[in-house]
Amino acid sequence: MTPLPELRLLRSFGAVCDAGSLSRAAGELHISQQALSQQLRQLEGLLGVELIERTNRGAVPTPAGRTLLVEARKVLIAAERAVERTLQTAAGHGGSLRLGHTFTTSSDLVPVITERLAATAPRLQLTTIEMLARDLPGALERGEVDVALIPHADHGDHIDTSPAATAALCAAVAAGDPLADEPHVSLQQLSGRTVHLWPRDVAPGYYDAVVEAFASAAIAPVLDTSVVGNAVWARIARGPGVGVIAVSQAPSLPRAIATIPIVPAPPPMRIDLTWRRGDPPASLATIQHALD
Repeated sequence: MTPLPELRLLRSFGAVCDAGSLSRAAGELHISQQALSQQLRQLEGLLGVELIERTNRGAVPTPAGRTLLVEARKVLIAAERAVERTLQTAAGHGGSLRLGHTFTTSSDLVPVITERLAATAPRLQLTTIEMLARDLPGALERGEVDVALIPHADHGDHIDTSPAATAALCAAVAAGDPLADEPHVSLQQLSGRTVHLWPRDVAPGYYDAVVEAFASAAIAPVLDTSVVGNAVWARIARGPGVGVIAVSQAPSLPRAIATIPIVPAPPPMRIDLTWRRGDPPASLATIQHALD
């Protein structure tokens, strides 16, 4: 297979063809005429054909040279475009990014990121994908998403993380519950109630945050983790059981559920920004900046 010429050789060849003179081309390239002649001989030797013919009209391409000139210009344009797009992607101004997330961040963090990226990196094509927390590490490993926002947990050996945000917790009760009219509640007031939440194998970070919240008040709650999804909200709406959820989730809950601030506030739930270990997306720094 014939070795491929370096881009600088193609660029020099194109400059000679455009200028019609080695001396003028050398001046435009800011190199000596001798160095330019050496580059042309190197290119001709590499391809095994004569590319430039010296005539009374100056330096003109041979038939083989004209063919190379057309193709070389395409190569140079493509190379410049590749560099430009690479730098744009690295700066977060181009390319695409698939952001995985859970229901916890759907109503606050994801819209904020979307808005900020639209302002700071308008050419970045952002796609947001809501998934269960248990499924996001696997989606990262398989390349189905590029980064993910996941409540803090052990995400596995193949995932890198950095703290992204924290989510305050609040109580969720049936709209007709006496606690619904209170300005705030304590965890002690919830301690006699069944706490409905998603099981740990489905939402490990959320589960751990709720357990840690009660532990901070030295309370061992009665947990119901027998259902997931909307069935959790249905049980809270029926009462007398309660929930402890992220404040950001409140606007998305059914009207049959009321949310109440918890005082004193328990430790918030940490949200991690995650990506495949050793394979950060080019726009990672841009999305981290959007989280600041």
